[in-house]
Amino acid sequence: MSRLCALFGFWITLGSALWREGEVSLTLFLTWFLFPLVTGALAHLLPMWWWPGLPTARREAAQRTLGRLAVLRIGAFWSGGVLISLDIPWGINLVVAPLLLFLGQVVWLFLLARSPEESNPSRP
Repeated sequence: MSRLCALFGFWITLGSALWREGEVSLTLFLTWFLFPLVTGALAHLLPMWWWPGLPTARREAAQRTLGRLAVLRIGAFWSGGVLISLDIPWGINLVVAPLLLFLGQVVWLFLLARSPEESNPSRP
């Protein structure tokens, strides 16, 4: 979902050059393309890096957890990008909030990945 929305955001960013006379907005590029793409990719890849090998239930649960609020993140990114492009200063809050939320989810999963029961290989 995130990658599809990022692709759509990329086309919107390129299309913005038409109404801005060749100037591609960095704000739209970051908020409509790059942030959704990176958070979506990390939601899929971080659990694979933390639990390499064959797919496990824990890794799939971690991927679901990181991807759970993807639609909300994308909506906030896109809304914030439009507001910033319209020179509405509080639009930056709609961009920063989902980044902080995603960072919190990553930190939480990192703490779970380093839990004591995971580090004891003698337990089945």
